[in-house]
Amino acid sequence: ILFEFIARTEGDRFRAFLGCALPYSASNPYNPATNMGLSVPMEMFYGRDRLALELETMRNGTSIVFGGRQLGKTALLKRVQEDFAKPDLHRFAWFIDLKAEGYVLGADASSAKDSQDIFKVLNREFLTSGVVKGNRTATAYNYIRSSIEDAFKQQPQLEVLAMFDEADAFLQSDSKIGFQAVEAMRGLMNVTDNRFKVVFAGLHNVQRYAQIPNNPLYNLGYNRNSPRRGGIGPLDDHEAKQLIEQPFEMLGFRFKPLVVSKILSYTNRNPSLIQFFCHELIRTVRLSNSSGSPPFEIGIDDVDRVYRSPIIQKGIKSRFEATFVLDPRYYVISLTMIFYQERPTEKWSVQSIREHCESCCPLTFDAENLDDGELESLLNELVGLGILAQDGTDYRIKSSLIAQMFGNDDEIGRTLDQLTAGEPYGG
Repeated sequence: ILFEFIARTEGDRFRAFLGCALPYSASNPYNPATNMGLSVPMEMFYGRDRLALELETMRNGTSIVFGGRQLGKTALLKRVQEDFAKPDLHRFAWFIDLKAEGYVLGADASSAKDSQDIFKVLNREFLTSGVVKGNRTATAYNYIRSSIEDAFKQQPQLEVLAMFDEADAFLQSDSKIGFQAVEAMRGLMNVTDNRFKVVFAGLHNVQRYAQIPNNPLYNLGYNRNSPRRGGIGPLDDHEAKQLIEQPFEMLGFRFKPLVVSKILSYTNRNPSLIQFFCHELIRTVRLSNSSGSPPFEIGIDDVDRVYRSPIIQKGIKSRFEATFVLDPRYYVISLTMIFYQERPTEKWSVQSIREHCESCCPLTFDAENLDDGELESLLNELVGLGILAQDGTDYRIKSSLIAQMFGNDDEIGRTLDQLTAGEPYGG
């Protein structure tokens, strides 16, 4: 019957086949994992189109990607790699995890990896792809650069996009020697007429380094008038709704009114949380309809029941806290604004935020240790992470659900005491 129906179908027969078959399957395409760095199948990657295009643009496109953990940086880079790489057209794209290459934040001086070693990694990729024929064990930068330049001269159509994920420790190492490795990378981009391009992706340290004038990152796509260019935050409403609605529809589920909005509010439009939440929602609804047939209808009560489940509460908390281990100052700012706000939508000026944070952590938030520009950068980073919202020059906690994730007043007070005892600290 299915075969005959598909044979009579006009247009996209494969989509029609999936729409008929998947509702009777056990398929659950959402990622339930709580650990980080797992790739997302291309059919489950939604949004980020503008930033993906920026990264694929060899000339004038940005070369920096920054954002909190589990917001989709790695998935974005792998999508760009798949879209850009066409070896038969002499186009190559490499995804390189610098953490796996030995660049680790917090490593002591004796074990910290030399930033110049990144050229050995680059040389390996050129050789493995067959773009360059040379010495696989070469370590001298001048030799490696010369062989790369020769490859571009001999192959006029050659384009190479080298994307370095987890770049924070590398940039930290390179900053201590005046960004020599990054400057050399930029030199290669210039000498190849931008047919070679590097992308550095990481946490908000990448953005902070890019804001420093007179360093090569400042010229790799950072724009003072658009400080969030290259930033990854929560999905916008349209993208987040697509990530929920389209797979569910294909699997034979139908939503009652306001259900999708409820899911968005619980997940803060965080793609990782949406994947996690929707996986559990599908599992739960199927269990409660084990003897029924599709289409399955999902209501507000189903969503609330999943949200209250221990597995979801624990998963949301772990993902949420992963953001704040990046910089304790994020925690102080957010907790202070929640603890002292008189109403959920209260707006805070930069000066008011400083005064309250300084009362908790005087050494860290003193103007001599953290000037207004640095404080505003932290606040803008929290906006990018989806924790704060900005209204003109003022800031506020984005939603009451965000505040609930930090715990009750007693828990917040205890956490602030712990942070106070641990100061001073920096980014």
